[in-house]
Amino acid sequence: VLPIALVLYCTDQRWLGRGVWAAVSGLAATALVLTFSRGGWLAAVAGVLVLGVLWEPKLLVATAVLVALLPMVASDQVIQRASSIGSLEDSSNTFRLSIWAAVLAMIRAYWLTGIGLGTTAFNQVYPHFMLAGTPAIHSHNLYLQLALELGLPGLTAFLWLLLAVLRRSFQALPQLSRRDQGVLAALLAALTGFLLHGAVDN
Repeated sequence: VLPIALVLYCTDQRWLGRGVWAAVSGLAATALVLTFSRGGWLAAVAGVLVLGVLWEPKLLVATAVLVALLPMVASDQVIQRASSIGSLEDSSNTFRLSIWAAVLAMIRAYWLTGIGLGTTAFNQVYPHFMLAGTPAIHSHNLYLQLALELGLPGLTAFLWLLLAVLRRSFQALPQLSRRDQGVLAALLAALTGFLLHGAVDN
């Protein structure tokens, strides 16, 4: 939502429209902070950076300023949560590593066909591979989950589709109006954020 709302805020010529998109951006940003999802925070920053590179470089400066000001305006809880990104002392990070190791073993066992879609299939197979008694209902990783459910052919199809979308999008960008370029860049930015978040969740 954030990249698209930012583009529509920047391109809307009406004060009322800009006010609506500013409110949408503010609500989305507030909701994002309140999730305490570190993957979501990284995804949002990455999305805005992609939007800055593809469409409006001023967003790169604005993002840098915002990140620099964050320690002065954010609560201690938010700062502590953000500072634990990548820390192996954080329980949810070590939890994920244990699940990923088990899921990789599952993929090796079912690399061609996968185990099938959904939590029912996962819950039937995962206990046989679970490490250190770490419970899970999915792999906490989009790419591992695709490979596990659909096999490596399914993951390959997903990546091929993704590359096709990116190739056609980059071909279309130069041919569009400024506003339409912004909307397409925002969709690519949102997709980038989603794919980055997918590395730590499903």
